[in-house]
Amino acid sequence: MSDLTVVEARELVLRGARRRAPAKAFVQNRIANRHRRMAEGRRLAADDWKGMWDEFLPMGGGASSFNLVVDTTAPGGATLALNGGASATTSVNITAALVTTDNPVTGYQIMIWGTGVDNAGNASIQTTQGASAWISPTWTGSGPFTASQAVKLSTGDGSKSISARIRDDVWNETSTLTQSITLDTTAPTVDITTGPDTTKVSTVSGKRTVNFTFTVGSEAIVAWEVAVVASSGSARGTGTVIGTTNGSTGVAGASKAAAATQAVVLDARDVVAASAGDGTKVIKVFVQDAAGNWSA
Repeated sequence: MSDLTVVEARELVLRGARRRAPAKAFVQNRIANRHRRMAEGRRLAADDWKGMWDEFLPMGGGASSFNLVVDTTAPGGATLALNGGASATTSVNITAALVTTDNPVTGYQIMIWGTGVDNAGNASIQTTQGASAWISPTWTGSGPFTASQAVKLSTGDGSKSISARIRDDVWNETSTLTQSITLDTTAPTVDITTGPDTTKVSTVSGKRTVNFTFTVGSEAIVAWEVAVVASSGSARGTGTVIGTTNGSTGVAGASKAAAATQAVVLDARDVVAASAGDGTKVIKVFVQDAAGNWSA
């Protein structure tokens, strides 16, 4: 190195300010020039070159080490819930919530697929994992974090299976998470099977009650109501549920098995409270299935 000229050494130092080490072509060129200058008797003193060489190294090198994070662990605490954990839905449009306890979740992605998926609903969510794509969702919370993703189910009542995975920013993946939800768009049925035992009442004792029994259809129910409505074709919620202040019974309740019966006693005073005035009152029974459908 002491054979380089001052000009060559300065050029080497300046190049070192822009790169960690001289390129191979540069070194080869310098060697050729050194031999030529040696032949001409032009040499650089060893002490002078050493000072420039010492300058070159820090200018071209900088830090000699760096930190590297190794992460081989999949996202922790991973769970999947459909419509908040509901067992059934009346709509093909549901929400899949994916949860991880990792914190932070920058760069984390989710993948969703399943036999119950409508392929036309979202190009990234298909019936098979291979046809689906990773989605970068918005994560909410502060650990556990939740990513909520809209999913469209395939049409047709029945059980729909949905699977999902979460992966972190270096692509460690959770195992497959799978949940099912039942699509039920069919309204339950109910029939008045016994009674009414009278079709005219007053508020006078001995003439103010009417008795009847209704029977649930082939699907179990989770609720029922007896209401005064405008017509036999009225929908649930358009009338007034009969109260129990004056002794009416069986006018509202919870679950009943398929084909089960329920006795109802109406007091005219409760009917009047629900729909004031004399005249014909339409009494209708409504039942609700597990998916949330009310009878027509």
